[in-house]
Amino acid sequence: MMGAIWTAIWTVLQPALTAGFSTAAVLGVLYWFVQQWFGAKIKSSFDRAAEDYKFELKAHEQGAKIAEYASIVFRGLEGNDPPEKYQRANQLSWELFLWLPPDTYRKLGAGLTGDRVKLADAMTLVRRQLLKDRAGNLGPNDIIVHHPGIGKQKGSPTNEA
Repeated sequence: MMGAIWTAIWTVLQPALTAGFSTAAVLGVLYWFVQQWFGAKIKSSFDRAAEDYKFELKAHEQGAKIAEYASIVFRGLEGNDPPEKYQRANQLSWELFLWLPPDTYRKLGAGLTGDRVKLADAMTLVRRQLLKDRAGNLGPNDIIVHHPGIGKQKGSPTNEA
């Protein structure tokens, strides 16, 4: 009698349990797939943001080197300047030599010997190379330069009137 009851119960519950296990399996696979897909999307977005941040840091670092080098050398090194100033100028010059494209490096060098137009052109080229599509439309005439007596002169060092 007990066996017949269990057989009847099993006969009633088996389709429901089988369907439940099938549904659970399908939902489990679906959950895993969605988790993997969204996880990959989130990781991809995070990786892209991290790369953009690294790019911005590197561009800022390289731009700072050029700005420091130009500020040391543009007005000329004097014979009575300390050796450390020459050492820093050489270090920056050599670092720039290693990564700037040849034309840009040559323009920068020409600009630092007193040719303001070439210096402004070189700074603009470097800006475009460092920032790529983020460089905007700043050009040589937009560079602000400070020097003694600037308020007494008409025009700017990069665009004299």
